[in-house]
Amino acid sequence: MADYSSAPIDQMRHTFIKTSISLFLLILLLGARAGAQESYAYDWELSQLRGSWEYHTFRDKWSLVFECDHKMLFDREAADYSLVPGAIRIQDGSGSTDYPYRISAEGLTLTLPDGSERTYKNTDPGEAERGVFGTMYGSKNGSAPRENISFDGDHLFVYHSLQSGSTGPGETGAIGNAGLVETRGVYRVEADVVVLAFYDSTTLEAKVHYRDDDGSITSITLGDRLFANEEPAAASTSASPVQNPTAYSSPPPDILVPVYVPQAPPAYSISTRPAAPAAKPANTDRNAAKPKEPQREFGTTRGKGDGR
Repeated sequence: MADYSSAPIDQMRHTFIKTSISLFLLILLLGARAGAQESYAYDWELSQLRGSWEYHTFRDKWSLVFECDHKMLFDREAADYSLVPGAIRIQDGSGSTDYPYRISAEGLTLTLPDGSERTYKNTDPGEAERGVFGTMYGSKNGSAPRENISFDGDHLFVYHSLQSGSTGPGETGAIGNAGLVETRGVYRVEADVVVLAFYDSTTLEAKVHYRDDDGSITSITLGDRLFANEEPAAASTSASPVQNPTAYSSPPPDILVPVYVPQAPPAYSISTRPAAPAAKPANTDRNAAKPKEPQREFGTTRGKGDGR
């Protein structure tokens, strides 16, 4: 006679093991996603901070210059900094100070230790980011349109990637030839890495492939693909031209300025003088009574002996 008393226990143990493994994998997945989101937020903020910021009053000017991911100038004094949740931690000679901050359309707002706020305006891109400008084209892939990345020389980029099927997260739709999809984001240069932080919460790192003598970057490698700052050898007539990224600002309003157009004088022929005004009728009685004056001659006294 078979003993079935251990069957329910084995089944419960099996179910428990499967549930434990599922929960463990779920925790790992959630942890990986949280880590990816934290890394993305870190890259996004560092890319947004890069460059020079200024705050002016009638008498004073304060400045912040973020040179790289950990070096800055704080009111023209060199300092180390790091990002902590919700704040910029700035190291000075006496220790470190956390400055809560936020970045908005108005600028970079810092909360000072006394509780007051100061909003800085971005005045200049980072020096390294200024050296990445224009469109870099990927290598040819048969008759497919060429992938390309456009940089604005500040911190914005547009990536036209070759993808098939429907557009993915963060993609704004196909452009030009079928398969080219446009994505956007912000970038920064850290040593020999160009960090691309997309609007869809993903991050890619491109390696610097070549620099000019002036330090500007003319080619990068993204994975195993090379992107170089050169025009396509044979551009397709059906492909839309690549547009460089533009800053987040609305176009200026049309300014209507009144234009004064002077009226031209009445036209007449250059060879014909305008008609002289009609002479008034002479008073014959008065003219008859006046004696006639002798006609005066001009220029006849030169050379006379009396000097007259």
